[in-house]
Amino acid sequence: MLSGSCPALASSSGVVPAPGDTAMSMTHSAGGLGHTTDSASRIFSSLRSCWGAFREWRQRGRLGDELCSLSDQALMDIGMTRGEIEYVVSRRSFDREECGPPLR
Repeated sequence: MLSGSCPALASSSGVVPAPGDTAMSMTHSAGGLGHTTDSASRIFSSLRSCWGAFREWRQRGRLGDELCSLSDQALMDIGMTRGEIEYVVSRRSFDREECGPPLR
């Protein structure tokens, strides 16, 4: 139900309100918009987060493809072995001092 009778609405729209009908107040409609904005903001934020994760996943895939296409000599030139590609692409730390020398 609407919150107050509104004869002005009836005269401007041509609709005659039935007894007991009321008009919506601006306070009520503004509060409803706040909830809609919050929901839309959360949905947009979730979609943005999912899109960012998807783009990051694709970028890691391209990085892995590029590293796999290098020769063993080229990988050694940049200080990697073929067995370390998956580890590097998965975004883990690549600090040799932390891990020690690679196993061969």
